[in-house]
Amino acid sequence: MTVILVTFGGTGDVHPMVALGQALYRRGHQVCFISNPYFEPLARAIGLEFVRFGSAEQFTDRMRGTGARSLKKRFVRALVSMSWASQGIARWRLRGQSVVGLMRWLYEFIRARYVPGETVVAARANNFGARIAQEKLGVPLVTIHVQPAMIRSVYEAPGFPLPDADGPMLRALRRMFWALIDAYADRLVLPETNAFRSELGLAPVRRPFSRWVHSPELLIGLFPEWFAGVQPDWPPNTHLVGFPMFDQAGMKEIPSEVETFFAAGEPPIVFTSGSVFRHISRFFDVAVRACQKLKKRGLLLSPASEFVPRDLPETVRYFEYVPLSSVLPRAAGIVHHGGIGTAALAFAAGVPQLVVPFVDDQFDNAVRIQRLGTGLKISHHSFQPKIVAKKLEFLLGSEAVGRSCRSIMARVRQQDPLSEACRLVEELNARCAQN
Repeated sequence: MTVILVTFGGTGDVHPMVALGQALYRRGHQVCFISNPYFEPLARAIGLEFVRFGSAEQFTDRMRGTGARSLKKRFVRALVSMSWASQGIARWRLRGQSVVGLMRWLYEFIRARYVPGETVVAARANNFGARIAQEKLGVPLVTIHVQPAMIRSVYEAPGFPLPDADGPMLRALRRMFWALIDAYADRLVLPETNAFRSELGLAPVRRPFSRWVHSPELLIGLFPEWFAGVQPDWPPNTHLVGFPMFDQAGMKEIPSEVETFFAAGEPPIVFTSGSVFRHISRFFDVAVRACQKLKKRGLLLSPASEFVPRDLPETVRYFEYVPLSSVLPRAAGIVHHGGIGTAALAFAAGVPQLVVPFVDDQFDNAVRIQRLGTGLKISHHSFQPKIVAKKLEFLLGSEAVGRSCRSIMARVRQQDPLSEACRLVEELNARCAQN
């Protein structure tokens, strides 16, 4: 079969889909990977056909937060922290532009490439063109979620600034939050979406992010149930397979200086901010000062060298990129942004995590990491050298945290998520081919 994989976003959003594409390709399938051209060299290096949409400059601008404006409304301030609200609103604005900008092009691309019985589309839920192609053309569609926060629930939503618990009152508050989000999102995406649907003879949709975005045929969560269990109000066709581990290990040469640094002393603490560059100048400044307070060695990783302090002490080193799977098993712990890919690699390495979430699903992931006993979360307002040093001292010295990390590491190693995901995609294709 031919699988058309569609994904946009940061590396944490794209790498799991690359891993799935590589697994499908190795099983003999043709894979067409649609994403931002920033990821073209990576996809082509593992043998995938690559189709561009957008520009690499557009990707880096968004990761740097270019154009994001802070909206400070009194009623929002009364409900949630301004960082949570303003960042969420700004990100939804960008997300809305991406959804409608890609929709028509993606639908036409799928229509031109679709061969009944031989083609399956696997896309993340914000790719409206894929969902419309499923409705109009009958194209088999798999919705892929790499983070549990993308599947909404009133029973559990740790990313909301609400108590992490369940109960009638909390469910009502979560419904209110989802209604507010839908009201804003609908204004961004529905006019153009329903105009396009009308041209195709399809009925209008309302509140698309509630349920419509999910394929009625198959939803795959690229995370395990012990990280986020299936909720009563999740789509009934949901399958959770586990974390796909992919960080370009073996594809990029590791600088010899990395090995020299590891050999020169005790295991360092790794600090990485992921591919979102906003706020990271302060992040790395605090990282260096926290290491000095603890008298610990530090390893700083970031593609944005301009945000890293220039005069680093001898006990702290900076590198643009080193696969986490090659350094975390030898590290004391990790401080990171809460990206799902980074969290998964930390679970696999069995190291404690201090998480300072900045945007989107990172708040949700941070709570789940803390729930498991494998780390702590900290707000970026509290991300100060003294507080960071104190939390790291606890994490690195706690026997209970160490036991939890080792237990989760064993669970990660027991799973084969990519084989399971490929099997589900193949079964969907077989079912649709028979109909």
